[in-house]
Amino acid sequence: EWHIGEGIRSGGNTDNVMAGVSTKRTQDFYNILAESDGAASSLKLATKLMRTVHANSRDVIGVAIDLSAEKPFIQLFLNGELQEEFLLGRFRGSVYPSIWLPKADGTATATLVVEEANFRHKSPRAAFLPLKVATARGGSIS
Repeated sequence: EWHIGEGIRSGGNTDNVMAGVSTKRTQDFYNILAESDGAASSLKLATKLMRTVHANSRDVIGVAIDLSAEKPFIQLFLNGELQEEFLLGRFRGSVYPSIWLPKADGTATATLVVEEANFRHKSPRAAFLPLKVATARGGSIS
């Protein structure tokens, strides 16, 4: 789960937090993204498995996977509440929790917490597992 630090306020289209998952990236990907100067096509490529989350400072964003279905799918939670508008079921290979922070004044921060014992919010649905736990239990997300 992501713990959002100070400096985040949900607002217009360009200053919202985006969260979701990402596929494995190579250094070439990051070099191309850095050289794109925020071009819309590069941003779309970098965030295609992410969605806008109207998060503010001190909010918590959870990313979980449901392996009980025939095909696994990923869901987002904001402060323990299921975000119904986000449902990701079409992905291949390994995925990793990802977050996109708005540039704003450069003070935006988020901390990734991977130990379930340190989560502020447990998944409200038993079928959803944290991504790390899901893969550790032998679940296939390929």
